[in-house]
Amino acid sequence: MNNIDIFSILPALIVGFVLLIVLLLILRRIFVNVGAREIAIKERRYMGRRMPPGRVVATEGEVGIQAEVLKPGLHLIKYPFERIVRKVPLIEIGADELGIVEAVDGEPMMPGRIFAPDRAQNAHNNFQDPIAFIKQGGVKGIQLRTLPPGLWPIHPYLFRVSVGKTTVIPQGKVGIVTAADGAPLDAGRLLAKAIEGHLSFQNAETLRCHGDQRKPDRSGRSSGRCAAESRRLRR
Repeated sequence: MNNIDIFSILPALIVGFVLLIVLLLILRRIFVNVGAREIAIKERRYMGRRMPPGRVVATEGEVGIQAEVLKPGLHLIKYPFERIVRKVPLIEIGADELGIVEAVDGEPMMPGRIFAPDRAQNAHNNFQDPIAFIKQGGVKGIQLRTLPPGLWPIHPYLFRVSVGKTTVIPQGKVGIVTAADGAPLDAGRLLAKAIEGHLSFQNAETLRCHGDQRKPDRSGRSSGRCAAESRRLRR
């Protein structure tokens, strides 16, 4: 009698076990846990608009790699319309380093320029908000704004980050700075005009906004550590 009872409920147990496995698999797709030192990148696969030509990341329900990143914590995604493409570690910038950022999506750069101005006025919070960068007119190319020391959740499909060393000028020495980008020198001049407020060439956007000129700057740089963007300013 006991054997008959066990065999009679066995199909129900099997069906229940299979349903439990399916439920766990679905929950694993819907809920995504992102570790403390990483971010997750989403892709929308169906049910959305096409991205405009030339765009790399998608916003506002467009199909493709999403501009929004999932930061550390537990997240709910719209499975099966969305999926996690990859998880990447946070960008780490050391105490004596700076992060040089290149945007691969955004508005085109002005002709003749080498470095992209920060049109978004840091609405993107040091490139941590890719949607704000796109929506506020961020410009494609190597950025004037750099990343200071710290851990940064940077979208790897939108931004490329290379880590460089800060410039150290020994005591008793001065640094002669040559700008690789900016307005041409005035006729008959050998040195660029001095500009105030750039924090010893660490604020490249201030230089750009106040008419920075190419070639050596007459203000120079005293001894100490300088986090100037090395490809724009040559010492």
